Amino acid sequence: MKDAVDWLGYTYYYIRCMKNPQVYSVDADDDDKLLTGHRANLIHTAASELEKCGLLKYERSSGLFQPTELGRIASHYYLTCYTVSSMS
Repeated sequence: MKDAVDWLGYTYYYIRCMKNPQVYSVDADDDDKLLTGHRANLIHTAASELEKCGLLKYERSSGLFQPTELGRIASHYYLTCYTVSSMS
């Protein structure tokens, strides 16, 4: 989880959120100037969605991710989680 939150901090999305938080529905919080909480929430939401589709095992207590075999295949062929879930 921490690595994913850190990685998101290097993206263009993060830069845009910092410049114009209202457009990206980011709550302006003085305690979270670097949007760490917002980034963690995005990662948690994405990991939960991938887990529902069977592409990832997500341990919420430790924040660890583990891809499943189906997740590796979907990644290799650029399949979305919605495509994979519709195949089940």
